[in-house]
Amino acid sequence: TETPGAARIVDPPRRTATAIAGLRAAAPGLFVELEHIGSTAVPGLAAKPVTDLMAAVPTLADVRPHEPALTGLAFHQHDNAMTDRLLYVRADSGSRSHVLHIATYDSRPPATTDPREETAPYRNSPTAPAL
Repeated sequence: TETPGAARIVDPPRRTATAIAGLRAAAPGLFVELEHIGSTAVPGLAAKPVTDLMAAVPTLADVRPHEPALTGLAFHQHDNAMTDRLLYVRADSGSRSHVLHIATYDSRPPATTDPREETAPYRNSPTAPAL
């Protein structure tokens, strides 16, 4: 049996694509960008089975009219005590399955490298550290 929340190889492309398509359809025009981030975005990397998504919006106030649509997709606002972003969590079957981070487009740091490059040495490597 698996330990709940244990790191393992996760390959969620269909689940991620479905979540992104659902968010875009439920809140048309809200997201300037919507991306899969975090460890599950790196193929072959052991990770907890939680899909992290990062969304950029023009202003955080633009999200409020779309909250019923987010709730309809089972994304519920989570108090993260941060003033520069919003956080929504989705729990499928009682376990956290998705985390949606929402920040303003202007607050994003400039991209310097593809974050997947930083984890490249660990993908599918027999010498990768155990997680």
